[in-house]
Amino acid sequence: MTEILLPETADAQVAITTRAQILDAPDDTRVVIDASAVSVLSTPMVMVLLSAARRTGGLTLQRPSEGLVDGFSTLGLFAEMMKMEMTS
Repeated sequence: MTEILLPETADAQVAITTRAQILDAPDDTRVVIDASAVSVLSTPMVMVLLSAARRTGGLTLQRPSEGLVDGFSTLGLFAEMMKMEMTS
């Protein structure tokens, strides 16, 4: 398992770094994204999370914050977020 902690502001630069961390994880390893601190979620970060959800090893959103949920909702992607595995 690979764990990634997202910062309060998950902007485009964080999306680039997170994407690299996800790609570095072995294909058959679950990636757990701790999203508890997120208050600002950028469109690039949403795209990274949506594409990573389809990876072979899987992806889990851990403790999705209100800011993360709002970010998906603002983009009209709340339903897609709800298809992702989540834990509290």
